[in-house]
Amino acid sequence: MKAIILIILSLFFISCSSKKTILIDGSKKLHTVTDRVNGANMEDLNFQCYGGMYSQLLYGQDFEEHVDVDFMNLATETTDYKSMTGPLRTITFVVLDENGKPYITTQPLSYRSMGVNPLGNPVTQSYEINSIRYDRSILPVDSLSSSDQETLTYMVTGDKQISRYWREINTGTARGIYKLVTKDTYNGRRDQKMQFISGVGEVGIENSGLLRMGINLQEGKNYEGILRVKNPRTCDIYVALLGSDPKEKLAEKVIRINPSPNSFQRIDFELIPSRSDTKGRFAVILKEPGEITLGYAFLQPGLWGRVAGGYPIRQDFVDQLKSNGMNIIRYNGSMNNLCIDNELYRWKNMIGPNDERTPYTGTFTPYATHGFGIFEFLMVAEAANLEGVVGISMDEDPAEIKEMIEYAKGSVTSKWGSMRARDGHPEPYKLNYIEISNEQIAIGDRAKVYFEKFKTLATEIWKADPEMNLMVSINIGNTFANLKKGDQNNPSYNQLRDFILWIKEQGKEENFSWDSHYSASFRPDTIIYNSFGMALQDLLKEDLDFNLKLYPLEENGQFHTFERGLIHARLQNYLNRWGNRIEGAATANMFQPEAGYMTWPQGRVFYDSHRFWNQASGHVDQMFTKEWLPWVLDVGVQAPADSLDVLVKSSDDDNVISMYVVNFGNQPKTRDVNITGFKSAKEATITKLGPHPLSARNSGENPDLISPVTGTLKVSGNKFTYEFPGHSFTQIRLERK
Repeated sequence: MKAIILIILSLFFISCSSKKTILIDGSKKLHTVTDRVNGANMEDLNFQCYGGMYSQLLYGQDFEEHVDVDFMNLATETTDYKSMTGPLRTITFVVLDENGKPYITTQPLSYRSMGVNPLGNPVTQSYEINSIRYDRSILPVDSLSSSDQETLTYMVTGDKQISRYWREINTGTARGIYKLVTKDTYNGRRDQKMQFISGVGEVGIENSGLLRMGINLQEGKNYEGILRVKNPRTCDIYVALLGSDPKEKLAEKVIRINPSPNSFQRIDFELIPSRSDTKGRFAVILKEPGEITLGYAFLQPGLWGRVAGGYPIRQDFVDQLKSNGMNIIRYNGSMNNLCIDNELYRWKNMIGPNDERTPYTGTFTPYATHGFGIFEFLMVAEAANLEGVVGISMDEDPAEIKEMIEYAKGSVTSKWGSMRARDGHPEPYKLNYIEISNEQIAIGDRAKVYFEKFKTLATEIWKADPEMNLMVSINIGNTFANLKKGDQNNPSYNQLRDFILWIKEQGKEENFSWDSHYSASFRPDTIIYNSFGMALQDLLKEDLDFNLKLYPLEENGQFHTFERGLIHARLQNYLNRWGNRIEGAATANMFQPEAGYMTWPQGRVFYDSHRFWNQASGHVDQMFTKEWLPWVLDVGVQAPADSLDVLVKSSDDDNVISMYVVNFGNQPKTRDVNITGFKSAKEATITKLGPHPLSARNSGENPDLISPVTGTLKVSGNKFTYEFPGHSFTQIRLERK
């Protein structure tokens, strides 16, 4: 009996010992994984486009925004680290009803439901809300304090009506009057009228860029600009670049303009600042009695700051995309399927001169611009050498989309190809992926309607371009997770099954794919497996012998802190382990300004006027992509099931092995690592992110708080022991001896 007990104890200790060992077989390659699992996602959320990628350095270009709310002294911080960045007042707007009465709305998302008169359906109303049907969560002016009521009423009706992101310039004894006019406007609801009435000095307005965080002016570099101006008499206007102190002029140019009382003339100009200033401003000034009405203002860096071809895309944003190792990028989102101005969100409104494009009421901002649209996005993909996925509305006219394809890819001798050349891009765009709508429902009548609209569009698109890859955007979650072949009792699956059979009948299995978005959270393996779409992939293979291509192109979360970085690293491990079954993947959202946000502050790269810095998830991307290893290796033992998630990859030539280990628990975990089939050099390189509190973030004041730290580790006989800190992501790179 004693011998039996000793044997049992011996087996127990051996078992416990093996449970603390990570076994890597360097000779057992499981599969390759595409480098497109590291992708970016962009939409009109949190200023990724207008205010970000778009070369326009001014914000409030159309003077659509009403007056500012800074006088209300709203809170500038929140206490919830999962939603905090920037001042809350950046999401508070003043809107007017048909009687000119002001209201306060604190949520751009409420524009979906608060009874807004969208700009383009049709362009007939100069007011934003109807007093009879507005959402009662909006605050009318009489709900404010008496002093705030007085201030707001004066700002709306008095002589200082200045569009939200512009500020008054007034020097000497000069007296100016400012009005926001709503009749005979240039290209939207409002224009900015400015009058020099009397006195000596200057009257004008200045703009400090996105959310007034400053314009990065660089000494000796040229800046190109456009104004659209209406004026009753001949007058001199001055355009200027100002320093962080608006009294300092870094550049100024006088422009004499002829009378244009009934139409807006275009004025082009160039300015070169005498010194650099990261908090610069742009100004339009009158120095003698006169009157002008501004309908549009534009300022961009010269060719030096834009991508090759001179397109209106900022080179610094493209460089950052490249630095993070992106290989696929998606342009789709709520502006596609939830925009209340959906009649204006159409591709034909996104072409031609930028200063002639109509603004629209967007999903996340009521004052969106078509200056950055589908084809500017394709310019981004082209400049960064990325595969671009373009989203269109399921309500598009198929004939219009056929014309869009001709515009993007047609010969310059074709009708729409010649218009592309006219717009400055004679070479065809690389348009290989079109995604129809965004985040649709997988079941029920809504899915049925979606499938029918998809088929109508697909039929015409594949006629125009048989090689076009079409993508559904349907979130799956746990839907269809437990169905088996032959189970005909689920009407939602039968509906989907019929749709997939239609794809097969068209012979388009290779030109069809599925974008299922997934949650950035520490969820069970089965939930992640299902939400990526792989349970559905299994089912369709078994049931219909259909090879479903998966592109989960939006990893969604509510925050950008270190916790998000750990979640992102773990999800990247999953994507790599299952990567031979996934065509590409991406994370929402790529860019976000430090100055403020609309909603879902989950940016991977933050920026201000003159710099970029990674949040933890951005550093995770770089740890994977700095040296992309295509092969996934077998990891034999990771037990006991705890907070360690281990991925191991190798190079094509078998000379490099890297471990990617996420410890999402708060306690350190020590493991022996035993490698077979690979003779390692005696020293490994370790790159470590963390440990940090889950709430930690890289702020503008401390952009490098969370940064990878590199060191070395001794390896003896293909074995080593390492303690993985709690709340950390570690890469261990080994080279063949």
